[in-house]
Amino acid sequence: MSTKHRSSQSGSAYMVTLFGLIVLTILGLSLANITTTEMEVGLNERVATRAFYSTEAGLNVAFARMLTAGGTLFGQRLTITQDRVVDGDPESINRAYDISVSGFFPVLAQTCGWCGQNEGDNSSKYKRVNLAVSATANERLWKTSETTPPDSASIESQKSLAVMYDVSPFELRTENMPQTTADLEQLKF
Repeated sequence: MSTKHRSSQSGSAYMVTLFGLIVLTILGLSLANITTTEMEVGLNERVATRAFYSTEAGLNVAFARMLTAGGTLFGQRLTITQDRVVDGDPESINRAYDISVSGFFPVLAQTCGWCGQNEGDNSSKYKRVNLAVSATANERLWKTSETTPPDSASIESQKSLAVMYDVSPFELRTENMPQTTADLEQLKF
């Protein structure tokens, strides 16, 4: 009787082992897929973060230029960062951030009562002004030995920011104001 019982179970250990290996293979492939997806998400996050900080840096450079130029700058174009991904190789990938900044547009202007410059004859010359500005950064990649991006350089990422600056004291002159609707269309909020 025991020989009949064994013959009906012959090969069952092989099937259980094979089934276990299939389950472990599926589990391993799923974990590999999850790991790959997480790595891609991390890379995308890094690219987006680089674009964000490049846009922010472009806004800060434009703001500093606007303050030193007396608040008369409308629309700036900057190439703020360039680096080679693999240095020394003529076919290495180059990266640059092209940043376009709208003009600085006064949204709210109030008399700056506590500004020392407003004493005497200048009682309303200087204002406390809220300035609106927007910027867009494009991360461009290209494969040549050129240090400036060609027009054919592909856009890897893009980030737009809109910011309001509160500036006081600020001399608000008519040339600081947007002159046309095209000036205002540059501003993207």
